[in-house]
Amino acid sequence: MGASHSPKLSYAVKPGGLSAADHDQIFTLAEAGMKCGRIARKLLKHPATVRWFMYRNGLIEPSRRQTAMPIDRPNSAGRKGYCPAEDAFISRLRTEGVPLTEIAKRTTERFGHPRSRHGVEVRLVMLAARDDEATEAA
Repeated sequence: MGASHSPKLSYAVKPGGLSAADHDQIFTLAEAGMKCGRIARKLLKHPATVRWFMYRNGLIEPSRRQTAMPIDRPNSAGRKGYCPAEDAFISRLRTEGVPLTEIAKRTTERFGHPRSRHGVEVRLVMLAARDDEATEAA
């Protein structure tokens, strides 16, 4: 299976996840100050794949881009960002040991916007990364 070309990227992306060698290279390049987009291009991987690995491994902090999803209404793709009250709600439920599927169900019911188990898990990882950085700064 060859590399595929994403219509929004200027290079062909190698299919599949990140290998152990990719992980090592990401750590090395990130420690040298390279940003996730350049690392992704060098590895021929999608930038979101590299960015997510970097979030999960504490190499970069989650940030809100200017084009982030709105929290007051769905965007053109029908998705809505998490508001601070929703973040607090899912964090509290997870701390109480509620399973992710149940958190997604309760969040959808309470806030009126569909949330999936995976979406809640991703958001919790991003919140945890942000909390870790706030703790280190204190």
